[in-house]
Amino acid sequence: MNITNKLNLPEEIVNAVKSNSGNRKNYSASMLIQTPRMIWLRRRHFSEISEDVTDRIWALFGTAVHTVLSQNENTKSITEEYLKHEFEDGTVISGMADIYNDGKISDWKVKSVWNVIYFDDNLKFELESQLNCYAFLFRKSGFEVKELEAIFILRDWQKSKALYDKNYPQLQVVILPIKLWDKEEIERHIKFRINNFEKYKNIPDDELPECSLVDRWAKPGKWALMKKGRKRAIKLYDKKPDFELEKDFYLEERKGELFKRCEYCSASSFCNQYLNRDQEKDHKRKVKSNRI
Repeated sequence: MNITNKLNLPEEIVNAVKSNSGNRKNYSASMLIQTPRMIWLRRRHFSEISEDVTDRIWALFGTAVHTVLSQNENTKSITEEYLKHEFEDGTVISGMADIYNDGKISDWKVKSVWNVIYFDDNLKFELESQLNCYAFLFRKSGFEVKELEAIFILRDWQKSKALYDKNYPQLQVVILPIKLWDKEEIERHIKFRINNFEKYKNIPDDELPECSLVDRWAKPGKWALMKKGRKRAIKLYDKKPDFELEKDFYLEERKGELFKRCEYCSASSFCNQYLNRDQEKDHKRKVKSNRI
């Protein structure tokens, strides 16, 4: 991967970012929530992919948090422990949970406030998948796992907003309990995801299965019923309503985002689905997940 520095940031930042951008050959816990298209395009074009330093600043903050955690003096805790497991067919799954302490796995993440405000089924699935993979790896290494949690450090949290908005996160650190799957379910999930990646290993780039609306974090467009003097919508509609509006009311169209995740995908410039996104015609379909 080529790291550019368009804004001429200090060399120390550039070097720190470069040290955190390696190419993995095995499957990691975080990869389980990706798609075959994302996995293989990134691996095949890794040496051609370019990212600017500015695009990786928040990832660097996350690394800094993990570095601090690794200096934890609690002798009962295991921090930043890299674990891996090889299956019968030779494929390997690996992961590194932030903290393991007395049967509890804790994973720290630097996130935006909006990840908490708009916490949805997709983010819930991603957290469950990743942390249950850690549970699988710790159990395979002889440890008991009884509890999982994700700890969000909200990078853009504002105390002033928390004071007057009860729906805004009241603290800058939010702890989310994560459901622990049973052992058979975890292993079945991991094997299914890895097998789904492997079967497309030799498929040409343009023939890789397309990412679904759910995979792309797609948000369909909405029509908002608004009232003059009020900032928030009174009601949202999937299509433009045809009723007559009363005085001081108006409709506001809110455009959908069909390729939101693609904006963060480093392989998007090699993806024919993304490059041909203007031809997308499926924005009226409901967003459904077919994940197992």
